[in-house]
Amino acid sequence: MDLSSIEEPVIYKILTQDEWAEFQKTGVFEGADIDKQDGFIHTSTEKQWPDVRRKFFSNYKDVVLVELDTHKLAPHIRWEKNYPGATEAYPHLYNTKLTMEMVKRYKTVVD
Repeated sequence: MDLSSIEEPVIYKILTQDEWAEFQKTGVFEGADIDKQDGFIHTSTEKQWPDVRRKFFSNYKDVVLVELDTHKLAPHIRWEKNYPGATEAYPHLYNTKLTMEMVKRYKTVVD
């Protein structure tokens, strides 16, 4: 069976404008403060990102939604529930940092 034809779910990282500017400048994103604190980079699916935006980025007028290349990140993705009793798993990235080569697309999302 040819596994290359299996579609990986699309995953996104939400960045503040300052984080995005620094990412563009350096070409590397090692994680936001919460990512560093938790030991992995928090990401979300297409279905999940709007809720993540509302819960964690509501104090920002606009953010950058970065679509990541799941094929390049596959070895680092773990699908985990964020708390006991949660029904939905989120994609968490372990033992990696993001580089611009991992970015497929991005767009600014305005409240």
